[in-house]
Amino acid sequence: MRRLRGIVTMAAGVLLLAASGAIVSAPVAAEAALESTGWWYKPNQVPNNLAVPPAPPGVPSDGLFISADPSGPFGVGAVRYLAYGAGTLTLDFAPEGNNGIPSIAACVALTQWDGASAGRWEGQPIYDCARQSDGAVSEDGSEMTWQLDPTMQRVAGVYDIVLAPVGPVPFTASFSAPRDSNLTTDGSGAPEAVPASAEAYEPTESVPSGGDFVPYDTTFPVLDESRTAAPETITPTAPPTSTPRIVAPIVPAVANPLALPDDRNERLAAMFGLGLLLLGAWWFGGRTVRAPRLLGSVAGRAHAMQLDLAEVTEAPVRGVGRFSRPRP
Repeated sequence: MRRLRGIVTMAAGVLLLAASGAIVSAPVAAEAALESTGWWYKPNQVPNNLAVPPAPPGVPSDGLFISADPSGPFGVGAVRYLAYGAGTLTLDFAPEGNNGIPSIAACVALTQWDGASAGRWEGQPIYDCARQSDGAVSEDGSEMTWQLDPTMQRVAGVYDIVLAPVGPVPFTASFSAPRDSNLTTDGSGAPEAVPASAEAYEPTESVPSGGDFVPYDTTFPVLDESRTAAPETITPTAPPTSTPRIVAPIVPAVANPLALPDDRNERLAAMFGLGLLLLGAWWFGGRTVRAPRLLGSVAGRAHAMQLDLAEVTEAPVRGVGRFSRPRP
């Protein structure tokens, strides 16, 4: 009987230890904080002075809309969480606004972005899908999940994720508003918290036993006043009376280096040439201007006009047809 009781007690202890080990080894989900959400709409590319196109039907006011058409992405969303470690992002589909089979990848945002709802298309963040995580739809079709890895954090402790459509098949997907509970992580890699009431370290004067530790001497030495006395006054010496001078050859200065030499004969020759020019101008200016001399046929007609018309006799007309003319 005692032996049976001991076996039962041992079995109960083993089961208790196993249960406690299972409880300790069970992972505990870490808290994540949602910082911002937004989505951008391709039809919203009109100028600012025109009306913004309305959002697609069925999209919640604070939700997300992700879509693709035959030309490519039609709607892009983004979420920013403050969390550490690997985790799972889960978003619930909205009751309306879902068509086709969604193919959405979680990519890393490369640029800063502000929250928006049906924002302008050029305002969407630039993203990198080299480390993407493909979303998986649940069996009941009510939600979509993405597995996030710490390598997808652009900054330590920040998941800046862009939900972009991938693949050639068009679809539309509307999601309910994301919450803090939509992202669960294991919290690995989080920095250790520093206690607020940390006491300052105070060194002790006691030397630990069994060691060669020698405490540093923190007393300041006493200064020798004789060495810090003011120095004796030093009388400056007068500068030498004679200062060295640089001797250079004296070069005579030229008053006007461009002046021409003064020669009397050259001046007389210049005056004589000027007189000849004036005399020639007076001579040619006083002569009578003759009429121009005509040359060639012009000279013959001019001579014929000076003849007396009474003395001119008509010549007989000779010739046939167009060759007929007065011929003397």
